[in-house]
Amino acid sequence: MTATTVLLRRTVRFCLGVETRSGVGSGFGGLAAPRGLPAYFELDVSVRGAPDPVTGYLVGIGEIDAAVRREIVPWLEVRWRDDHGSLDPRSLLPTVWTRLAAAIPAPLAAIEWRLTPFHAISISGGPSMTDPQRVPVLLRQRFEFCAAHRLHAPDLDDAANQALFGKCNYPSGHGHNYRVETAVAVPPSGGPSMEVIEGIVGREVIERWDHRHLNLDLPEFRTLNPSVENIAKVAHDRLASPIAAAGGELRQVTVWETDKTCCSYPA
Repeated sequence: MTATTVLLRRTVRFCLGVETRSGVGSGFGGLAAPRGLPAYFELDVSVRGAPDPVTGYLVGIGEIDAAVRREIVPWLEVRWRDDHGSLDPRSLLPTVWTRLAAAIPAPLAAIEWRLTPFHAISISGGPSMTDPQRVPVLLRQRFEFCAAHRLHAPDLDDAANQALFGKCNYPSGHGHNYRVETAVAVPPSGGPSMEVIEGIVGREVIERWDHRHLNLDLPEFRTLNPSVENIAKVAHDRLASPIAAAGGELRQVTVWETDKTCCSYPA
C-alpha cells in the first residue's frame, strides 16, 4: 500500500484550579472533575504523518491525552495558581508547542487552545520549526450582530432577481443573526491585545451594522448586493488596515448567515 499522509486531531479537555483528581474524568468534563469555579479549557492537538501499515495508527490518541496531562496541565496549574489574573495565554503557547513536540511520537502540525467557546488561540508549523517563539499566534474571536438585508442585483430586472433570489428578494428584506469571526496573527509577546482587537471590530463592523438594514443604511452596500460572500469581504476590508496599524495581521474573516451557511475571506 502506498504511504498516505494524514492529519489527526485530538481534543483534550482539562480543568485548572482543581485540587483533587478522581483519575477518571467524564470525557466531556475533562480531567479532573470540575469542582467549585475551576477554569475549563480545550486543547486541539494536530499531528501529521503516515499511519503505521500494520496498526493503521499515526499515533495512539491515548498518547496525546497522556502527553497533555503530563507535560501541560501540571505546568499550567502552577502558573494558574501563582498569578492567573495576569497570564497572557498566547505567550504560553510556544512552550506548550515545545513540550508537546518532544512528548508526542508523531510530527506536531498545530495546536489550538480554546479559552472560551468563542475565543481561541493557535499556532501551526511542522517538524522543521526550530523556534516557536518566533511563530505568530493566531487569535480567533467571534462576535455577533443582527441586521436586515435584501438580496437584489441592480444589473438584473425584477423578474430575474425574483427568479434568482426567491423570498430573499422581497422588497422589505429579511433579517439574520449574523456571527463574525476574526483571525488575527500576532507575535507571541506584544502586538495588539484581544481588547484592542475587540474595540476595532466593534467600531468598524458591529456598531455600524448592528440593527441596520444593510442595503438602506450603509453606503458600502448601496450598490453591492449584501450576500454573505460580500459581507465577509467588506468586513475584512474594513478591518485589515486598523488591525495592521495596531500591530496585528488580519488573516481571515468568517461570517455566518445561519448555522448552516458561512463564508470566509480570504479563502
